[in-house]
Amino acid sequence: MELHEACSFLNDLTSISVVILNSPETIRQFCDSNHFHSVQKNLTPDGMQRLLERLNGENIVVYRDALRMHMAFLIAGEEMVVIGPYCAEEITAPAVELLKNRYSIRNLPVKDFLAYRSRYPSSSDETIIRHCHVLLKYTSPDHPATVAEHIQDELPRRPEEWQYTRQNYETLVTERYRAESEMMEYITTGDAAEAIKKYRYLHNNVRFMTRIGSDTNAGALSAAIVRTTVRIPMMNAGLPPVLIDQITGESSHNILQCRNREEIAGENERLIRAACEAIRRFRSGRYSLPVYSAIYQIERHYHSPLNIEDMASHLGLSTAYFIRLFKKETLMTPNEYLVKYRLKIASDLLHHSNFTISQISEEVGFLDPNYFSRCFRKHFGLTPVQYRNSTGGKEQKKSSDH
Repeated sequence: MELHEACSFLNDLTSISVVILNSPETIRQFCDSNHFHSVQKNLTPDGMQRLLERLNGENIVVYRDALRMHMAFLIAGEEMVVIGPYCAEEITAPAVELLKNRYSIRNLPVKDFLAYRSRYPSSSDETIIRHCHVLLKYTSPDHPATVAEHIQDELPRRPEEWQYTRQNYETLVTERYRAESEMMEYITTGDAAEAIKKYRYLHNNVRFMTRIGSDTNAGALSAAIVRTTVRIPMMNAGLPPVLIDQITGESSHNILQCRNREEIAGENERLIRAACEAIRRFRSGRYSLPVYSAIYQIERHYHSPLNIEDMASHLGLSTAYFIRLFKKETLMTPNEYLVKYRLKIASDLLHHSNFTISQISEEVGFLDPNYFSRCFRKHFGLTPVQYRNSTGGKEQKKSSDH
């Protein structure tokens, strides 16, 4: 296959730039298109020439610059080719700040840099090396075997930059466990605000997080660690295992829907709040363990139909006994409690949202808006529209309310 055709095909297939550097002008154009900051000294014509001089026809040079942009260089036929730039690692805003501080990089706006990186596709060095071999196979069948040479452009560190010596590593581990212990103590007392402060300290201290990693998979792993850390104080507080499983299981499910580390961090904070709330309510002593577990499940899944038989079975109780116990402690049946809680959520939405009455009805689990309105009026003495107007909420157009 002709080289230009093969490069174009690989570019279309992977969405990663594949450029033939066959003249000073193409090198200059490549640098002009991809250079972002002065610390990228090899993304200049002179620096690029030094990289190309490392090629000997039997190697692939995989290069990472100071801003963590990756490129791969090779000789295909008689031409020098570059694949990239591409991003082989996710870099978040805190990681950019660490990079700036570690190497004293000036004039590197975080938002602009992240926007610059977003222009480029993500891939791994291993995948790009396979692309290089495929390119050679179809353009230069007789090309000798190649080996990958990895080089990195590191800047001089600040003199005071922390080094991971054994002593410092032990200090870091000790500090991390101290912070985690304090977070668990705050959760045990139900103090969500202080517990979240400790979590944010652990999450935002990049020295801790860099040992875990910065991609979404690593974030999911850290979330599993957080769930374990939260589970311990709930157990120590005496919460029943069924309730602990409900709380942490819900968080595990939510983590699967997260698209980045920021969303994962938000879910971890929600889990901490839920655990603290559960501990506070449990310690109030108002309800028995089975009833409290049922209340938690109702309030978390109020928008779904209530299956009393399954709930009772999950708690290890007969349906009849569970209903009697629930009514004895709450003065309501589980279904009555569910309706009351749905109406409470609906009243909040009427006051704080622009949703139509039909949208609110569906949101809280009423499939029939007319039935929802009848229940609402019976409970509050006002129709949903009257309630919205009386509370100073955002009034909807009559056409959208009806």
